[in-house]
Amino acid sequence: MAHRLWPAPLFRGHWKSLADVKTKRTRADWFSRAVLLGTVALLPVGWLAGWSVQAPVPILSGVALLGGALIGSFGQINTLRLKMTDRRGDTDPTTKIERDSVDESAAHLLTAAFMCGVSAALLTLGINLSPDLTDEALRGSPAVHGFWAAASIAAVSYTFVTFLIAVPRLYQAYVSVNDPSDEVSGYSR
Repeated sequence: MAHRLWPAPLFRGHWKSLADVKTKRTRADWFSRAVLLGTVALLPVGWLAGWSVQAPVPILSGVALLGGALIGSFGQINTLRLKMTDRRGDTDPTTKIERDSVDESAAHLLTAAFMCGVSAALLTLGINLSPDLTDEALRGSPAVHGFWAAASIAAVSYTFVTFLIAVPRLYQAYVSVNDPSDEVSGYSR
């Protein structure tokens, strides 16, 4: 039953979705992948550099709010995908790009929501497990130091970049499925 706790399929779908599927040959989006890997690299860099998070509580609040919004957005994107399936089915080749766009958005939204939970856990653990500072001026503030700060910064950064990837893809999925007029569509000049 431990497979229920294993997030590998979620991240695999998220990683595979970082590709251009508009052509017959799928090409990886290495720029987005490199930016995401850069956020992961913040963990060892921050740990070795001794970074700290002086005000983790507002970040924790923001991460919690974002996680709820992302889960709600997934519900909406799931409904959109069901409408697409009901309207044309999953085998219609003319809607493959639209279906892929919605599916990619779902993978990014759920990955970002998962990372919100990871970020919240790391920040909470960091607040409670970081050593007290010796500086009297900062004593009593819920600052996060060392490994916990670096891990929190990396997780929050990954979450934020995934969010930045998901939102334009959500818009692209919306435009692909609903075909708004050229006067209001951001995809027409």
